[in-house]
Amino acid sequence: MSDATNRRSVETLVTQAYLQLVLVSWDENGSRAISVAKYGTYEIRLLEVMSADSAEIPHLWVELYANDVQVSIDACGCDDIEAATMAAEHVMSQARQLEQGEGEPAARRVAQ
Repeated sequence: MSDATNRRSVETLVTQAYLQLVLVSWDENGSRAISVAKYGTYEIRLLEVMSADSAEIPHLWVELYANDVQVSIDACGCDDIEAATMAAEHVMSQARQLEQGEGEPAARRVAQ
């Protein structure tokens, strides 16, 4: 699959997840999440935060989540769908590597 085709596929997944977020109820922490993709026990999720304490904190996040231990491994804050697509490409690559037993989880970061 070419890089352009792969990017369009990821962008489609992220856009569909973003549109489906409106159907998800807010949790007690003021956020909601939806799955974008899964790689074995690893899940890429799109999260929306209802209100942040600061304008500097993004309202949209892409998260790499380990379902087997129920912990977030990595999360990237995003300003828009384009940034979320780039973040999703990154964490999908991480998830594939982790599922194949390669590499270590990266530290949390904010990408804007």
